[in-house]
Amino acid sequence: MVKRSKKKKELGAPEWDLSDLYASWNDPKIDVDLANCAEEAAIFESRLKGQVKHLTEAAMVAALIDYEAILEKLYKIGNYPGLLVSSDTSNEAFKSLETKVETKITEIKNHLLFFELELFELGEAEWDNLVSHPKLADFRHFLETLRQRKPYHLSFLEERVLNEKAQTSSGALGNIFQNFVSGMAFKIKVGKETKIMSETELLNLLHHPSRNVRKSAADSFSAGLAERAGLFTDIYDYAVQDYHIENKLRGHKYPEERRNLSNEITQESVSALVSASVAGMPLAARYYALKARILGISPLYEYDRYAPLKASRRVVAYPEASKIVLDAYYSFSKKMGTVVEEFYEKNWIDAKIRKGKRGGAFCSSPSPNLHPHVFTNFQGSPRDIMTEAHELGHGAHGMLSRGQHFLDYDTPLTTAETASVFGEMLVFESLKNKASSDEERLSLLAQKIEDIIAAVFRQIAMYKFEARAHYYFREHGRISTKQLNVWWNEEQQAIFGESLVLRPEHGCWWMYVPHIYHTPFYVYSYSFGELLTLSLYAKYKAGETDFEAKYVKLLSAGGSKSPNELLSAGFGVNLSDENFWKEGLTVFESFLKEAEELAKKLGY
Repeated sequence: MVKRSKKKKELGAPEWDLSDLYASWNDPKIDVDLANCAEEAAIFESRLKGQVKHLTEAAMVAALIDYEAILEKLYKIGNYPGLLVSSDTSNEAFKSLETKVETKITEIKNHLLFFELELFELGEAEWDNLVSHPKLADFRHFLETLRQRKPYHLSFLEERVLNEKAQTSSGALGNIFQNFVSGMAFKIKVGKETKIMSETELLNLLHHPSRNVRKSAADSFSAGLAERAGLFTDIYDYAVQDYHIENKLRGHKYPEERRNLSNEITQESVSALVSASVAGMPLAARYYALKARILGISPLYEYDRYAPLKASRRVVAYPEASKIVLDAYYSFSKKMGTVVEEFYEKNWIDAKIRKGKRGGAFCSSPSPNLHPHVFTNFQGSPRDIMTEAHELGHGAHGMLSRGQHFLDYDTPLTTAETASVFGEMLVFESLKNKASSDEERLSLLAQKIEDIIAAVFRQIAMYKFEARAHYYFREHGRISTKQLNVWWNEEQQAIFGESLVLRPEHGCWWMYVPHIYHTPFYVYSYSFGELLTLSLYAKYKAGETDFEAKYVKLLSAGGSKSPNELLSAGFGVNLSDENFWKEGLTVFESFLKEAEELAKKLGY
């Protein structure tokens, strides 16, 4: 008999309240807001098109204020359907609304395209005047980043075509992938019973104490992906091709360049990060050799990566988890604690697992005029508690950045993980310090070490996988499933050395990674954020003077300065120095040494 999996225990996880955005998916105000934005955009275009190069400094300030006001309203409207679809990917009304809103927003943005394109046409002397003029000081960073994109802009008609085609090319591919994966159901036999599980439920079983259950979950997941390999490969090939076409049209010299520009980071900094991370991979192999001894298993396989240790099986109800998170944030900073508490009090979190809900976790922070929303899938493990802390770190970052205007609000991906990883570290330290035994402390250390391995080394392996795919496509075109599977296992196996074996069927696990489809080269930002924050956390633990004030200032800056400016000014960091990234790895190694000492003490 086949049964759909049911939760054994009600954990009390909340569903969010989105009524402060709109009353419901069919709220008439959505159409009213779209119509108002369309009218404002048309007026903006009729007033300024062809005139940008003639604007005085005062008129340019007024134009920028109007421009960002329209964009900010569009972000509010566009954010709402995405949140609805994430909460229930099977709801056709939600998906129809999302398509309608995306289409209308694209039409409205077409009326705004001219503005940045006409700015691109300014001469160097005119640009120098813009970025240095006192009246434009509030928009200096936006103008400087725009200037960096100037060599890669296209004509008005070409930009308009790309803008409209995004819905049916890169945007559509990402949506098809996400909706397809969210709706996938996997069969797994547990004991004598065959169950049907979602992706989230199945992957959670990779943390199950029973090795047979973990292997069954891994086998079921591999089989489910392999069964649909043709579709996943087609989607990914088209996503790579779409990215390549736009890069070629814009004149980008190498595949990562477009991502680096949006991340406001140099390839030298990325290379330093990658080199340091690859050099640190033997630490991951050392950890899994330790884990094999603790578990008494040899060899370890991919389904043993997240095998829990003896003391890590307690399921925590949501109210207790939220208290752990809040207490950890308050222990660091009253300001941070107060900000995080607001999410719980005002129901800005959706943590309850339910049918049709998208897997994973995220925080949506669309604009300074709106509070963020946090999305998780809470199942009561210590890792789920740290995930909650992670996403609430994003939320706190978004709240603290609300002092910035819209064009300086959003952070590049490279610094977007700073508050989230720091929040995780606070909760981890809290859980570890409160552990009732050495076994429990070792278990928590193991989980944290595995999380860092996933955030640093696994993401760099993904980055190298993506680079192989994109560089291969430039020379040879379409990539086969077999080739992608081989590359995936090769790059992932490099993390573990001989300490853990990835079976051939694991090669298809690239298929479920969303970022490689909708945001190429996104993944290195996770490694960037993790190692950056580990280094900052080390400064905090070492008692650096005024750390809390400097840290809150860093978060409050939002996207008003580049990562290099913010970090060099606040903490004296050089992002192109490989040794800086290695400082973060020393924190990781300290956790590993602590785990090794505890294991020895416990007789492993």
